[in-house]
Amino acid sequence: MINYLSFSADPKYVSESIRYPAPARRMGVEGKIYVQFVVDKDGSITDVTTVNSLGAGLEEEAIRILKNAPPWTPGRQRGKPVKQRMVIPIFFKLAQ
Repeated sequence: MINYLSFSADPKYVSESIRYPAPARRMGVEGKIYVQFVVDKDGSITDVTTVNSLGAGLEEEAIRILKNAPPWTPGRQRGKPVKQRMVIPIFFKLAQ
């Protein structure tokens, strides 16, 4: 399971999962997409949406990455797993 507290510090899963959309590559679109989602009690990721838009298919790719992510460690309250709403950035940068 991915520990949500350390996930943003180690973006290995994201960097290995990105498939840069052809329209974004063609138009040279780069930037940061903020993805909002819920880590459920069992660690599954649900309710994935983007907070901002860059266009050219980058939002759809960011959503795909999170929907296919391995389970995360859920938040805990009073020692019990709870749903946790998260927002993380996903960076899109074309190779030079």
